[in-house]
Amino acid sequence: MEEKEQLEVSKEYKEAYNKADMIVTYMPHILKGVKMPEKDKSEFDKGFSARLKEYEKEQELLRGYQVERMKQDYKKDMDNPSKDQDRGIDIPS
Repeated sequence: MEEKEQLEVSKEYKEAYNKADMIVTYMPHILKGVKMPEKDKSEFDKGFSARLKEYEKEQELLRGYQVERMKQDYKKDMDNPSKDQDRGIDIPS
C-alpha cells in the first residue's frame, strides 16, 4: 500500500493565515493598503499571502455569480418593456 504524504505547515504560517482570514472576513476595506514583500518571504508572509490570494479568487467568483444572477433575474424585464416606456413617459435624470 502507498502511504499518503501529509503536508504540514508551520505554526507561523497558520497564525498568519488565520490573521489574514480575520481581516478579509471583518475588515476587507483595509486590504487596499496592504503590500507584501516580493522576495525573501518568511513563513508568516507566505501564510498571509495565501489567504489573500484565496480571498481574491472568492471575490472574483462572487462577482461573476452576481452578474449571472442579475442577468437571470432581470432578463424577463429587459425583454418586455415596462408600461411607462410604452406610454412614452420620460423619466428625468
